[in-house]
Amino acid sequence: MNLKYLKISTLIILCSLMCFSFILGCKSTQLPNGPYDVPTVTATATNTATATNSPTPTATLGPVNVSCYVNYGGSSQTGVSWNLVDPNGNTINTTTQTSGGTPLLFTPSFDGIYSVNIPTQTRYLYSSQPLTIAGAGNYSVTFSCSGQTISTNPTSIGYSSSVGNQIPVTVSYSYSGNLDVPVSIQTSGLSSAFSVSPSHVILNTLGSMTPLTITKNSCDANSTSLNFTAFDLLGGATSASANIAISKNYSIPVSILFSSNVSITNANRNCTTELTGTISFELDSANLLCSGSTIDVTYSVSLFGNIVSSGDLGTQSISDGVATTYTLQSDCNRTITYSYTVNLSNGGSMSGSFIDGSIPANGSINTANY
Repeated sequence: MNLKYLKISTLIILCSLMCFSFILGCKSTQLPNGPYDVPTVTATATNTATATNSPTPTATLGPVNVSCYVNYGGSSQTGVSWNLVDPNGNTINTTTQTSGGTPLLFTPSFDGIYSVNIPTQTRYLYSSQPLTIAGAGNYSVTFSCSGQTISTNPTSIGYSSSVGNQIPVTVSYSYSGNLDVPVSIQTSGLSSAFSVSPSHVILNTLGSMTPLTITKNSCDANSTSLNFTAFDLLGGATSASANIAISKNYSIPVSILFSSNVSITNANRNCTTELTGTISFELDSANLLCSGSTIDVTYSVSLFGNIVSSGDLGTQSISDGVATTYTLQSDCNRTITYSYTVNLSNGGSMSGSFIDGSIPANGSINTANY
């Protein structure tokens, strides 16, 4: 019985010694053997992701002042609203800025290409230009519009004799600068026989030219012109103007025709003979000259080469197919000279004279081309 307990005790002691030895071995590899035996740590490289493709805004070092100036018609314009937009499309100024006013002061988050914009207002349409901000400081932009001109194509035209003849023309607008100032172009000057459509147009940077049509609405043989004058949208006059000279592109052969009905009578013992009667005038080719031509007839009475009396028989309309008749003067035994002047509707004129004693029955007394 004692032998059994002895074996058990011996086994317990051996197990305890083995565990103690194991523990001592583990500590010898982890703890320093002396006060200066410090374990070294070896650095191990690791892979850390870095952003290489994403743009990194460049920080601005300080505040930025932005000023905007507007020049139009050779003078500085104040009170024009403008705004500043950053590269991301955000409007910087929360209150309205005006040209010539206090500069916009702000501290941007990053450098880049900003845009200064003038919204549509009063006489101006939307205008924009870039502004590169690179660091703190003062920046400014200037919008300008000068040298406004309008032109036409063609600069002169000829119309035919036919009523309803239509002629296309083009009017163009140009200026120097980066400020979009549209113009309202008004037309004037055409005679009543013509019209233009449209009668006024608005042109600007995006629509700098437009077609128009000139129409001959009635018979006419006169020269006229179509004038163009440009105004801004507030009605202010500009220096831009142009005109198209308009005239007929055909010639008109015109003749003055006449017919007479005269007789020689014995008036009394003091007047052996006296010429009485009428003479009539009309135009040939008046269908191309249209209405509006007139004739004026005057007379002078001479005795022994001296004019003893004169007068005006009056001005009447003259045309083709309608006779204009004058009654001849009676002056016994004296020579009477008649003079006529025809003012044609297209501005031309024809004139001549004849003596009462040599008036033929009918015929043509003047012919010309117009």
